[in-house]
Amino acid sequence: MTMFKRIIRIALYTLLVLVAAVVGALVVLTKTERGRANLAGIISTVASTDDRKVTVSGIDGIWSGALTVDHVVLEDRQGAWLVARKVAVDWSPLALLSKNFSAGRIAADRIELARLPVAGTQPSQSGATTLPVSLDITQIDLPEIALGQALAGSGIAELAARGSFKADAAPLALETSLNITRRDGRQGKVDANIHFAPADNKLNLDLKASEPAGGIIANLLNLPDAPSVNIVVTGTGPVANWSGIGTFVVDGQIVAQLTGRHQLTDKGNYVEAKGDGDFQRFLPDNLKSLFAGRTSFDLAGTAIVTGGVEVERANIDSDAVHGTAAGIIDPNGASDLSVELAAKGPPIVLSLGAAAQPVTVAITGATARAFGGGKAPIVDIGASLVSVVAGGTRVDDLVAEIHSDGFDIQDRSGPV
Repeated sequence: MTMFKRIIRIALYTLLVLVAAVVGALVVLTKTERGRANLAGIISTVASTDDRKVTVSGIDGIWSGALTVDHVVLEDRQGAWLVARKVAVDWSPLALLSKNFSAGRIAADRIELARLPVAGTQPSQSGATTLPVSLDITQIDLPEIALGQALAGSGIAELAARGSFKADAAPLALETSLNITRRDGRQGKVDANIHFAPADNKLNLDLKASEPAGGIIANLLNLPDAPSVNIVVTGTGPVANWSGIGTFVVDGQIVAQLTGRHQLTDKGNYVEAKGDGDFQRFLPDNLKSLFAGRTSFDLAGTAIVTGGVEVERANIDSDAVHGTAAGIIDPNGASDLSVELAAKGPPIVLSLGAAAQPVTVAITGATARAFGGGKAPIVDIGASLVSVVAGGTRVDDLVAEIHSDGFDIQDRSGPV
């Protein structure tokens, strides 16, 4: 018994020493100027990767509830792309003990966004996305946001953003309000309100964005001559029976109108989408020929609970092509999906491959079918080609057929 008491006493003394050491480390790292500089260095190192460098400088007021940071710099392999200056956070540090980040206000004197970050070389982590903590930010105040020419289109664009953000980790829920306006004498604004609460069967969406000619949105969408843009997206209702509509107006004319519906059924998530518009201007050059003129589409299908997709209908029509698809793809069951594509008039000309060594094909029609059990069904593909041009060589009037006795759809591999 004496030995047991002795062990307990030693353990308690050891615990007290550890607690004192932790408290001492926190005091050194947060209460002294040198300590705060070391803490900023630790945060910068932990947040950085081979593809991303984060620099945090000038931390103060950590435990006072009025945290300030002199500046934060984000860099990728091409250099700095974002700088936040004079960041202030009015928050409750103790709320983190209950896995909540609560802030009455987050502000920055100035945000400088030169461009969007480049993609990293490291593979992204797969799996479900979860929040480590719940977030509740009552006020977001960013009075000066400077966008570089890569985003603004010409010169520097000055914006201001205000809003709020709340996200619950469990059960997952999201509610946000955001207002963005130009502050450089030009017109343009974005208003967004989103409330997504799956546990309460609720999804409300209200997005409005407008800019005159030469605006940021037109530049980001690569619209020729940067015309005026007006976007309205609204949707409301329970998640189990939700519907929404979107309208895209360019230079005063409606160029695209979309409607969508989602229903929760015994099979899974049923989705229906219809649209009509001039989509050609928004697509890469190698796909523009498929969507020449006015294009309409009508899609309906179910993401089934077993992990597959059942296509009730998929119809697309443009001035150049008519396409259909119907059937089911189920890696855990039986699959039978058919796809057909046919030119309405002259052959469809597509440019494939790299720009330095393009392969140009002129096609009048193509078919594809995947059928059989398991995740590697039998696949048959056929195409009627008027011509194929590659590297100065031209071949005319080809009929191409590809057959696989077991093509793994998920890994995109199999015998041919």
